[in-house]
Amino acid sequence: DPHAQVRRQALNLLSWVYGHGSAPAVLAMLHDVDKNVKGRAIYLCASLRLREAISPLISFLSDPDKEIQERAVESLREITGQHFAFRASASAKSRKEAIEAWCSWWRSNQATFQT
Repeated sequence: DPHAQVRRQALNLLSWVYGHGSAPAVLAMLHDVDKNVKGRAIYLCASLRLREAISPLISFLSDPDKEIQERAVESLREITGQHFAFRASASAKSRKEAIEAWCSWWRSNQATFQT
């Protein structure tokens, strides 16, 4: 749908009705152009514990939007149980170090999270 609000509500309904069965739609909406739709998809990744979302969520830690960064790190923590001191409000150097820690952890643990 061309209207972001409709896409966001459709995503909500799909996740409520189909639960984990809505995973393909949730994962697709991670790449929506609208920040609110993308943010809702990020939230639902955590709610549904979608391991397939870990890699894109790590990439969102570099998103120019601080709110997307915060949602992504919250979802990563929920899905993985890991915490690498990432804060969107931290200095660029601190954010970069935390992103590198997430990437390193993911390279070492990716096989254990495959479904």
